[in-house]
Amino acid sequence: MPFPSLFSICFDYIKEHTQDIVSLEGIPFNPVVKNLIQHLFTSDTPINSSILSVIAESHSKELRKAQLTWSSLLLSKAANRSAVPALTAISKHFPKFITCLKLGQSNISDQDIFLLRGFTNLKTLHLGKNPNITDRGVLLLTSIISAAPSIGLPYLEDLHLCDLPGITDKSLKFIGKIPTLVYLDISHTNITELVALRYLSKMGYKRITECITPFEIKSAFDIFANSKFYWFIKNLAYQYDQGQVPRPLTVENLPNSSQPILHFSRLLTKHADVCEDKKKPPAESRPPAKKQRLTTSDYLAMFEQEIADDD
Repeated sequence: MPFPSLFSICFDYIKEHTQDIVSLEGIPFNPVVKNLIQHLFTSDTPINSSILSVIAESHSKELRKAQLTWSSLLLSKAANRSAVPALTAISKHFPKFITCLKLGQSNISDQDIFLLRGFTNLKTLHLGKNPNITDRGVLLLTSIISAAPSIGLPYLEDLHLCDLPGITDKSLKFIGKIPTLVYLDISHTNITELVALRYLSKMGYKRITECITPFEIKSAFDIFANSKFYWFIKNLAYQYDQGQVPRPLTVENLPNSSQPILHFSRLLTKHADVCEDKKKPPAESRPPAKKQRLTTSDYLAMFEQEIADDD
């Protein structure tokens, strides 16, 4: 009978003690951590929030590059009335583990954008078909992106704002402040086509004739391939759902075709440098970090003033 290898001994220990692990620093992502992730989502081993956070903290760069099905979530109609309880649960327990998030048709509004603070490894965000998201929500999103790296969205590349009648030309100003963005979908909104073309071209964007479907949206948002994770999130979300029983996830409706289709992309040659600069801010910028701890009312008051200044 052959003796077990050192790798198998270490891996078996990690699998059996996921709740006790506080760091995976120094443990190679491939194959150890990657195999651990696959084991968590395909075996009978219970998932726990702690190990997901540890993985994201210890191997954030590798997690973003791996393009795993298990770090991509489709929360459209995730609960009885909205995806807010599920989003709240993720935001509080393991936001850094999520690299791609689709919140289309989930009945979220401007103030719910605050829940995206802490999703620091997010690369793809889809907010389409949420009629309660307006220019204020887009402004709030950009304020989170520009916040401290520990709570911001420093790696956001793909942003889908399609089918949002509440966003107008004002949102272009806010979108232009997202330095890492390479793909933008503002189809079927109240953004003026000509204004979008002129403004975004100055930011280096080019209009494309068809939607670029990233890996995460094309193949990873599969609730059947990731059913264990969705059940875990639903159970975790009960405490934030005010007693409402979540319903099964459903497919989104077809988009409203009354407004123009507007897809834009651009090439950022120094994308990685931008992300690293945001991740490692200058030492002199650390003291004002307390200013990031504003309340929802403070933020909304600031946004109201900025939008009023534009009128």
